[in-house]
Amino acid sequence: HPSTTLKALLPSFNNTQSMPPTDDSSRIWRASIGVAAINAACLAGTLLCLQSASEATGWVSVAGAVWAFGSYGILIKLPEVSAADPPIFQLYFSAGVALCSILVLALTPFSFSFWGFAGASLWISSMMCGKIGIDGIGYGVAVATWGSTTMIVSFLWGTLVFAERPSSVTGAVAALCTLAAGVAGVATAQSGSLGPPEA
Repeated sequence: HPSTTLKALLPSFNNTQSMPPTDDSSRIWRASIGVAAINAACLAGTLLCLQSASEATGWVSVAGAVWAFGSYGILIKLPEVSAADPPIFQLYFSAGVALCSILVLALTPFSFSFWGFAGASLWISSMMCGKIGIDGIGYGVAVATWGSTTMIVSFLWGTLVFAERPSSVTGAVAALCTLAAGVAGVATAQSGSLGPPEA
């Protein structure tokens, strides 16, 4: 039977279907709907700006990326999603990304490259690790940690590999140190070493 085959292929299907709803589920769903509406508005603004490449286009796209990357994983906190195996979660996640990408490609010119498969492989691996991280240490700590360290890694790629020199080396170094201190603070707060003093 097709449903039996589906359950056999998706080992976490039975577990997620039997998860009882929690008090937080409705709150998470409401937040997710609000985030989805704002993401749709950001995507629409980006598509409109793509008609003319300019500095404004870049900033609108950055604003959309900041909001989307900072809030895309809210539904991971649902018990049904949290109980799913990371590969199964990534399967659905990738399907959503593919649908959004098709919409963008339908409105903008593009060229095909096999390097896209290499980039997608890295992205899928990182998202699977991200799901595990959110389940293990929480959404706020996980996303804040990898978001900050990702900026540091991206900066090093740009300066060391692509020879993109910042206008102020001192300012860049200070910014990286600030990011590192922020990551350390987030990790320390999660560890409990900055907890309230004992009475």
